[in-house]
Amino acid sequence: MATRIVIKDILILIPQMCYIPIIILYSNFIFGYTCWYTFFGVIVLISLYTNNVYVLNACFKYINDSLVQVKEILVNDEPHLLRRVYHMQKNPILLTKLRTLKKQHLEMSEVVQLLNSTCSMQIEAMLTIMFIDITFNMYNYLSMHKEMGEVKSLALILGYAIYYIVHVIITVSIVETTRSQMTKIGSSVHRILVHTFDDQVTTELQFFSLQVLQKGNVFVMKGLIIDATLLTKVVGNWIKRDEMFLSTLFADGVRHYHFFVSINTILIRRILLMRSFN
Repeated sequence: MATRIVIKDILILIPQMCYIPIIILYSNFIFGYTCWYTFFGVIVLISLYTNNVYVLNACFKYINDSLVQVKEILVNDEPHLLRRVYHMQKNPILLTKLRTLKKQHLEMSEVVQLLNSTCSMQIEAMLTIMFIDITFNMYNYLSMHKEMGEVKSLALILGYAIYYIVHVIITVSIVETTRSQMTKIGSSVHRILVHTFDDQVTTELQFFSLQVLQKGNVFVMKGLIIDATLLTKVVGNWIKRDEMFLSTLFADGVRHYHFFVSINTILIRRILLMRSFN
């Protein structure tokens, strides 16, 4: 897990490092350095938040795997529930394991709440800065730098816009995966309840289920739940009522070419192709 985190951080920071030579050659060095430092801090803080969520994902996955093991033990030993040996040996072990898992889940839930209270405002501010940067750069290019011979910065602008968008998608994907692991815990507890008739184990599982229900772990950003639904709504607003036209002007000194791409048409044709193949 640590190796994956390091590789992810290196790949994310490489584009920021590549921007340093551009700052050195930029006429207004102070302004360029200030902008670079601001967005470098944004990327680092979002990466730190993503790493914390990724570690929580591993912790909740461990709890889920342990609950599956408890279920397998109960299923395999179900014919022997009435034996005295089971109550003397297996029952205390299962109770101890369930109590340990419940304690671990409580600790992880408190970490999630601490992460929400600490980073929610920062994450919202960072995403806002990214959105403003992408919007301003695209507007600046389309409105001011569309004359002949002034399209050399198109690749750089689009490259960093895609870079920010991909970074946000990766962050939301990790958050969504972790939220899915947290949701599975409640389902795993109820599956164990179906396969046990022991009163003590049933009581412990009921307390565990109540704890999961009360915590209701989600990652929030100033009242907004960070998940795939939020990402979909943001993208929906960006494409302006399910249809966005990307207009790019290329000039070669003689002709001007306008390209219009309807995302709505692409999505509809993709759905029709999937239906035809199915």
